Amino acid sequence: MTTLTPAIPPPSGIQSNFENPPGRCYLTVIPCAAIVGVMIIFVFVRMYTKAYILKSIGWDDYTCMFAAVSSVVYLGFLMALYALGFGVHEWDITYHNLESLLSKEGKTLSALWGPTMFFTKLSLLLLYHRIFARDRVTKYLVYFGILYCFVLYASFLLLTFLLCQSTLEGSCEREMDLFVLISRGFNVLADIYLLIIPIAAVAKLHMPLRQKLGVSAVFFAGMLACLSGILALYYRTQLLSTRDITWHSTPVFIFT
Repeated sequence: MTTLTPAIPPPSGIQSNFENPPGRCYLTVIPCAAIVGVMIIFVFVRMYTKAYILKSIGWDDYTCMFAAVSSVVYLGFLMALYALGFGVHEWDITYHNLESLLSKEGKTLSALWGPTMFFTKLSLLLLYHRIFARDRVTKYLVYFGILYCFVLYASFLLLTFLLCQSTLEGSCEREMDLFVLISRGFNVLADIYLLIIPIAAVAKLHMPLRQKLGVSAVFFAGMLACLSGILALYYRTQLLSTRDITWHSTPVFIFT
């Protein structure tokens, strides 16, 4: 197979464009970079406040920092993936280049997803454990959440290395389609679980209803994570019905 063979045949009446193909790089990289940039600011303010004002750094802060670093690394590999040709139609990228992308950068990106998600959720669970330390039920819910997330993301990380092959037909995105969908579904369940824990704990507090609603409103921001996870899962299911993975993966990466 020659190096100029397209990854998939172009539609009728369309010719492959390997020189300057239309792409969707900006649709992914710009919003993802903006979100990560805002995250870095919030994490910096949090760590500065805890370290220099409150002078009290907990395990939830350390895991938050690790999650932030993982997110930045994930974004870096995502940008590298798009810089090397991802985000164009598969008929506008050669078979050889796409094989290289999916077997190297693509596999690394898949491997980074698990640790990034785990430490993000672990940070929140440890925060709940610290805030609601006197609530025994909440503590057990936190312990279960930590175990659930560890098993989920460790399993995904392990199977990424065991099942992914170094060929286009056996790449992570194609061979593990079913497992990826299942893991993303369990990820959405984890997001919902993390939303329920603090709201249920606040509901048991002895305070006026207005104050309960005000405190719960802070945690309701977690609904954005739930919505993002659901949308990422939806768009990933759409990949099962198309061969043009490089083009239609854009919304998946945005909401991931």
